[in-house]
Amino acid sequence: MIVSFFFFYFTFKLRCMENKLEQILEMYPDVEFLKADGFDKAVIGVDLKHYRLIYDYYLAIKTLIEDDGMTEEEAIEHFDFNVLGSLQDDSQYPIFIMTDFD
Repeated sequence: MIVSFFFFYFTFKLRCMENKLEQILEMYPDVEFLKADGFDKAVIGVDLKHYRLIYDYYLAIKTLIEDDGMTEEEAIEHFDFNVLGSLQDDSQYPIFIMTDFD
């Protein structure tokens, strides 16, 4: 019984993590979020003051590695130059944060 509970709980948590963007969009149907194309799996939350999506930097890099076949070095260079480099200092743009410092 305990094993099945933990299996259900962790399966549910994984499913929730995969659908974080979908959950946010359902919770805020009247908000038009500016999304970073191709990085839906990297969404980890929402800024409640300005209603901006929050992305995990390392999950975005992982997305480039897994989906586009880049090396880690290529993914970091591509992301830093093409994604972060294109963002202006504006309260409408998504937020990218680092959550792992190893």
